[in-house]
Amino acid sequence: MKIICIARNYSEHAAEMGAPRFAPGSREAVSPAFFLKPDSALLLKNQPFFYPDFSHQVEYEVEVVVRIDKVGKSIDERFAHRYYSSVALGIDFTARDLQREAKAKGLPWTLSKGFDGSAALSEFVPLAELGGDIQNLAVSGDTYEFDLVDSPNPDRSGNTAFSRFCNDIVVREEVEKELKDYTDKVTVDSLDAQYHNIHVKAVITDGKLKELTYSMKADATLKIKLGFAITGTGNLDATAKYMNIDY
Repeated sequence: MKIICIARNYSEHAAEMGAPRFAPGSREAVSPAFFLKPDSALLLKNQPFFYPDFSHQVEYEVEVVVRIDKVGKSIDERFAHRYYSSVALGIDFTARDLQREAKAKGLPWTLSKGFDGSAALSEFVPLAELGGDIQNLAVSGDTYEFDLVDSPNPDRSGNTAFSRFCNDIVVREEVEKELKDYTDKVTVDSLDAQYHNIHVKAVITDGKLKELTYSMKADATLKIKLGFAITGTGNLDATAKYMNIDY
């Protein structure tokens, strides 16, 4: 078995990574890049992901995974649909710091992409249950509930999927703005929080996220200056619900 991965096939992500959209001196689109992951990269049955100790910047991307279930070679595009019949969700973990170093030296990405557990995979679903069209998967009427691992200081920067949705989580700037409603002499030095017991429920209708609910708890330490330094600790229980989300 081999895990065939395609990079730079989404133009927005390619631009985010600084990859050129067109070949030098032409308007011809740059072809996607291919790379492989070994069997040992597979992470199945909700097994935990362990952060590798050789990297300081592990990033992830959610992927649609297609299982090729027939042997073939040099297949014409019009016949390609005959060679797969089920799909799954996967997560491609990348040791981005190692990848940058390999790229700079013109070396393969093997260590940054193929380490143990770097390919998380869900169970496969028959393509027929999702409308049959790999280019237009129809996910409708489904509700998903899951728990997230403890998270320190999620923010609104969009660095994680959690922070993109939970945009009313308390952050340092918001606390300072709130306090300045009472006095203009206050300065927030720091706000350190640890979020835990995070539970998320997502409702998908007609292939779009229509409702997202989360609940969580947090332990926080706040340091402020109001003529003199003040340090306080506290607990937070938060819930939020989003309806008819536009994106």
